[in-house]
Amino acid sequence: MAKNIDIPDGWEVKKLGKVFKKINCKNKDRLIKQVLTNSAQYGVIAQEDFFDKSIATKENINNYYILNIDDFIYNPRISKFAPAGPISRNKYSIGCVSPLYTVFKMIVNYNINFYELYFKSNIWNKQAYNIANFGARFDRMNITDNDFFNMPIPVPPLAEQEKIAEILSLWDKAIEQTKQLISYKEKQKKGLMQNLLTGKKRLHGFTDDWKTTQLGKVTEITTGNKNNEDKIDNGQYPFFVRSKNIERINTYSFDGEAILVPGDGNIGDIYHYINGKFDFHQRVYKISNFREINAKFLYYNMQLFFKKRAISQTSKATVNSLRMDTFTQYNIYMPFNINEQKAIADILCKADEEIELLNKQLDLYTEQKKGLMQNLLTGKVRVTL
Repeated sequence: MAKNIDIPDGWEVKKLGKVFKKINCKNKDRLIKQVLTNSAQYGVIAQEDFFDKSIATKENINNYYILNIDDFIYNPRISKFAPAGPISRNKYSIGCVSPLYTVFKMIVNYNINFYELYFKSNIWNKQAYNIANFGARFDRMNITDNDFFNMPIPVPPLAEQEKIAEILSLWDKAIEQTKQLISYKEKQKKGLMQNLLTGKKRLHGFTDDWKTTQLGKVTEITTGNKNNEDKIDNGQYPFFVRSKNIERINTYSFDGEAILVPGDGNIGDIYHYINGKFDFHQRVYKISNFREINAKFLYYNMQLFFKKRAISQTSKATVNSLRMDTFTQYNIYMPFNINEQKAIADILCKADEEIELLNKQLDLYTEQKKGLMQNLLTGKVRVTL
């Protein structure tokens, strides 16, 4: 059994099994005729999704569990590299889950939102990790039902549970609204790119023709001479490698405006723009020395169009990789007038800035919620009723 937990005056500690009970919910009556074969991976599956996806064999249907609204599910057999104790609450009128999961529901009149928040917190994750049994290779964890239902959980007064859940729900609402706004702005930006980078929509005051040219004719393209081992924590300069993450290094091989594109891995998905000193990996392509083309215009053009060419030109040995001629012979449709290119790039830069600000706001809300959860769910900070 797990060690006891610290609580403030006025709170109780109870075993989980005194607040929740396990449910035997096998699909004995075949209430659901079709279920997802990968429900073990995705957890709760909504009823409306059953018939749009792959189905389990008839022999396995009876093994799946039926979930009612507000049932909780828990997978006691997880990788040690995943957060311990992942618990989800079924929000569907009826759902389905793999028999790998433990299903349980509340049996007392407590605030279910409070406990959903508690089960999603790092506080709970640490408790679960501490009582887990590890496999022979120490890469799998397991928690028995007996240990699980004997775990201690805090029980604040009901009014305090409700107030804590209410406060944290405000942050959840802010986080969700910000995510929706980011999604909207990203779709808006994509629409702008499709219109402005194809010439379907012209900006006011520009009437010059557009032309098609090859990337190798208007830029210089090279690869780096560094490896991942050359990176240095807290290095002086950015170091572009074959991922979205930008590492650090104490050397630089270029000082100026450039676009960096990895030559293998997630081809066509990663683009970096920089104007300054940096170094780059031997399998990263540097595009620089821009002639008759605005660098930011090209940066957005490649985000929209280059992936299609990259995939069609992929050289497959052990991983996807790009050759130099994939870049040099890439066709770019662009305005003759470089001022029009710049004006288009400025609009798309503005869209990126708005999305970046929203992502920073989302990070702030997320961190604030983590701090609140740590304080409120442990009673370190008491709420005013």
